Amino acid sequence: MISPSSQRNLMLDVIRAFAVLIVLVHHIDGNLSVTRAEQAAFAPFAPLFVPGWVGVPIFFVLSGFLIGSLLIQEQVRTGSVNVGRFLIRRGFKIYPPFYILLAGYILLLVAGSSRPDPERLLREVFFLQNYGSGGLMDVTWSLAVEEHFYFLFAALVWLSLRRRTKVAAEGGSQVSTAGVFGFLPWLAAGFALICLVLRIVEFSAYVPGSLDNTMKNTHHRIDALFIGAALAYLHWRGTTWRLLNRPVWKAAAIILTLTTFVLVAISGNSGFERFHKVTWLYLLVSLATSYVVYLALVWQGHSNAVLKGLASVGTASYCIYLVHIPVYRVVAKLPFFQSLPFPLAGKIFCGLALSIVTGFVMTRLVETPFLRLRNRLFPTSTSALSPAVPPGTPPLQSPPSPEPPPNQIT
Repeated sequence: MISPSSQRNLMLDVIRAFAVLIVLVHHIDGNLSVTRAEQAAFAPFAPLFVPGWVGVPIFFVLSGFLIGSLLIQEQVRTGSVNVGRFLIRRGFKIYPPFYILLAGYILLLVAGSSRPDPERLLREVFFLQNYGSGGLMDVTWSLAVEEHFYFLFAALVWLSLRRRTKVAAEGGSQVSTAGVFGFLPWLAAGFALICLVLRIVEFSAYVPGSLDNTMKNTHHRIDALFIGAALAYLHWRGTTWRLLNRPVWKAAAIILTLTTFVLVAISGNSGFERFHKVTWLYLLVSLATSYVVYLALVWQGHSNAVLKGLASVGTASYCIYLVHIPVYRVVAKLPFFQSLPFPLAGKIFCGLALSIVTGFVMTRLVETPFLRLRNRLFPTSTSALSPAVPPGTPPLQSPPSPEPPPNQIT
């Protein structure tokens, strides 16, 4: 269901909300239980929070789908893609909240008589914090993966567009959207295989703690983003509807998704389970998420207060994700909770609530104004979407149109 006024897909925002909420729960362990007594009280419940790691690959698939949809729609509207404008518009979305948070984090370090490590700071500033010993902040490694994807994907689209334009000029024809983006499914399959092999090779000699940094490297994680981008192309072509309308493929997708959920639920933190989680289970989560995203795109239900509330969390998910670890660490040090009957429960509730509220405030005061400025300075094309429908697409009254929905163009 797409809201005409906001041009956002309600159910995609609900998926974003689910992803950020399980990440928030996942990071409770180790960030809010600071004393040994609290850690001992928390230990029996810790396995409940292990599956929260799936939030990041869910975000990756959603991001890949968003970026793929944006560039495909621009090609459909204008017959070309302005890669430079795309990267600038992404910068207005990503950089202001990130660098404001980084500045605040540095100020907190200085106020606490600490000094930021110069090497870590440089990696943070230039989005290289998912390599080496990391950056200053814990959660921003995933932003580095996405940032690398933006530039790599933009470069690949630019090369494909340039090649197709040259071929079209020689043949006296027009550049087709399918011609420019047709490489995406094959590229996604290639990245899925390469990243899987790299993860297996890297993690085969697993020892406790060895995955803390390498599991964050771009060359281990970028496959999920390209899977999302491939989904955007296949959805636009109508391929997803044609395949998943067949009982055998629909059954396969449902079985894959349910199996993945079960495997995630029973995954633990032992060396054996952790090795399998970060190798092939990462890929399964990305594929299962793709099917869930497809279901969100074709969803024909009605919104209600619960879904709208979750969607609002999804809308602010970027800033909520950015601030939650700093908020947790501030809450963990507050002495107020020690006077409560259940201090750890109070910290958890306060940490979750304050993270969401702070994320909403940051979205309202930082992200939204910069997005408005972006739209004034670097507006998207305003031409209507091409009414052309790919061959073999079913009638409009049966499934939704295969044209990528103008849902998350923000």
